[in-house]
Amino acid sequence: MTQQVPDEGVLNAKLESFFRTSDSRWVNLFRNSMGSVDTIRKQHARKLHARFPLISHIEQCTPSGGSILETGAGTGAISLYLSQQGYQSSTLEKDPDMIKLSELLQEVIGGQSSRYQGCMTQLPFAEKSFDTVFNHGVLEYFNEEAVINVIREQLRVASYFVFAVPTNLNHALYIEDCENLWSYAKWKKLIRESGATLVESFSFFSYRRFREALNRLLGMKMQHISPGAGFVLK
Repeated sequence: MTQQVPDEGVLNAKLESFFRTSDSRWVNLFRNSMGSVDTIRKQHARKLHARFPLISHIEQCTPSGGSILETGAGTGAISLYLSQQGYQSSTLEKDPDMIKLSELLQEVIGGQSSRYQGCMTQLPFAEKSFDTVFNHGVLEYFNEEAVINVIREQLRVASYFVFAVPTNLNHALYIEDCENLWSYAKWKKLIRESGATLVESFSFFSYRRFREALNRLLGMKMQHISPGAGFVLK
């Protein structure tokens, strides 16, 4: 069944009303990039391209038509894209306004996600409910002990956990001031302490074409000098 395309004027009015009335700190971060249908469509393609390393690793871990959960999902843009590729997408987000923004984004770009409100430290799902859990730009907000516990909790409900974080080389590129911008080596240490198995690591958040080309040439051997790092755990 073909998904009905909503009227652009109606969607713009919904977006304008939503951003005018929301007082969510997180929603405020998206006012410029999601303020109109035209802006969303332009930004969405660009953001997906920048997150290709993460998306490709999620797809590698997940069987065709498999189940994927995004935790700390925010707008859930990647989950909507993955649903369009045939995966069963679900998102979990704590902020109710961000859940609403995700619903508006779905009206603009399509796709389908099952949405849950909750905290990633205590997931409301049974063991191995999903093939893969992922998030990006989330774990850097937790302290070391919490990161270890979050890793364990994600792997309780899924066979694989894929995540990406900014590293200590990302100070000039990031938008917040309360993240833990740890080194690549420290992230690997926390993964070991969680008891998870590191399947693979990859470069992420790098918009420098030369660095990305070099990483691909060397089989991602230089991800430790990237402003972001991604990890596949099981």
